[in-house]
Amino acid sequence: MIGNGMGTRIGRFEVDFVLNCAGVENSISVQINPSGRAIFSGNQTTDTGNITFASGVPYPGPSGVVRHRCLAACLQVMWPGSEQNRRGIIALGNIAAGNVPVTGATTPSEIRSAMPFVSRMPDQLVGIKWRPNESDLEWHDQSFSRDTVLVASISGLLSGDAVRVRYVAVHELDESGAAGLGQIASAYPPQVQDNAQDLWSKALRFLDSTGNWLLDNASAIGHVGSNAIHLLTM
Repeated sequence: MIGNGMGTRIGRFEVDFVLNCAGVENSISVQINPSGRAIFSGNQTTDTGNITFASGVPYPGPSGVVRHRCLAACLQVMWPGSEQNRRGIIALGNIAAGNVPVTGATTPSEIRSAMPFVSRMPDQLVGIKWRPNESDLEWHDQSFSRDTVLVASISGLLSGDAVRVRYVAVHELDESGAAGLGQIASAYPPQVQDNAQDLWSKALRFLDSTGNWLLDNASAIGHVGSNAIHLLTM
């Protein structure tokens, strides 16, 4: 973790966890909100049943942060079992948090129909990189329905099946006050945040020009996407 000379810190955080199907469940869904610093997951027994999301996996990074903003993030999913038993259909994408409510009526089928990437569970890991919107570029102290979330939904599983999830994020953290450092004397000059958003916009335009950099697939364009997203974390 490094400081940026403005009273904030920039750090890279990672969490790796396994989600299991139990009983007669046949799907696993994950929603991660980088701007809201929250991880939700939920299982279902049918493709058309409403998912009940819960926040059982802690978001990586320090607690007690006053304000923060995510600079880059990536969600990866892989099949941890044997090749003979590999199964399931995986859907990945970026979507507004309000379109996948953690407390509303959302089904695995609805999630899959809204995702840009749908495929059979691959033999290698597959992932999706986070593409922020204007709301995500602002300083956050809570989640908003207009934030961009990373979503993965795996259906067609059997009881006892599991998927491994890896999430990596880079955040700029403002811990003044919460870390005993005192309150900031004044707000950041408006031009600082404006310039930061302009930098993000230029970087995203460059990334978009490289092709489908959002997809991280070992058998596809992984190297191009990884090199491109690296520019956002420098």
